[in-house]
Amino acid sequence: SGARLEAARGGGGGGAEAGTGGGTAAAAVHTGWLNLFIQHTSASLAVYDSYTSQGPASGARLEAALNRAVPESWNEEFFVHTHEGPDDMPGHVKSSLMRASITVPVVEGRLGLGPGQGLFLCEHRDTGGFGCNLSRRVVLTLQGAVPLP
Repeated sequence: SGARLEAARGGGGGGAEAGTGGGTAAAAVHTGWLNLFIQHTSASLAVYDSYTSQGPASGARLEAALNRAVPESWNEEFFVHTHEGPDDMPGHVKSSLMRASITVPVVEGRLGLGPGQGLFLCEHRDTGGFGCNLSRRVVLTLQGAVPLP
């Protein structure tokens, strides 16, 4: 009944997970909403395909698509904010194309994700983000009703 985030990072590496830390509180809510909000501008959140038994991991496929949509070569073409590295401004644009918050229903004490869906923390930096001496913070807000006795 707790939330689990899989980290999708440049190149598809994703071994990091983050639990809610408050499993007892989450288990007490029978019906409601869990909102997740990431407090960063070069990382995002996604509900995405968590099925990985065939082909590249889901995070790698998503990152490959975003790299085609927002290539780092744009730094030389028209980005001005490039002093933090070649992946910084593309990371901000990718984050803007994705989302900073997700709301997931809680149904009968469990997250109401569909079959094959997972929650992903998408890191859009190769050199300055998660796993590179910077942490990412996600704020969780759980609202709901407890079952009547």
